[in-house]
Amino acid sequence: MISFEVFADESPGAALKVLHNPCTSLITFSRQLGASLGVALLGALLNAQWAAGIQRDLTAAGGADAPTAEQLLRAHGADGSPANSLVIDAFVDSFQATMLVATGVTALLIASCATLLHHALPRRAAPARP
Repeated sequence: MISFEVFADESPGAALKVLHNPCTSLITFSRQLGASLGVALLGALLNAQWAAGIQRDLTAAGGADAPTAEQLLRAHGADGSPANSLVIDAFVDSFQATMLVATGVTALLIASCATLLHHALPRRAAPARP
């Protein structure tokens, strides 16, 4: 048998107690979903930019001193190697581009929310002048 003891409460905050749990759950779920999608999208963007940056730098280096993919794998972590420098530079450039995109999206969302909030709030009437 289902009990409805909460609804028997006649106190002023009873309705808020009933709505509190589902709203909190929805907010938590939305935040987790947004964080997961945001990290996935930014990670995919970073990876794509990084791969394109490495390819661009390899093409720009050209000639005999251009490291091959095998040299890049061997030199990973070797300080001072040209291949390591190439990978690090490509990563820094791609990270910067990714953060600029994230900043732009955040600014756009903040502006959208501020605009919606501004239009949704009721206007106060101007005080009557004598």
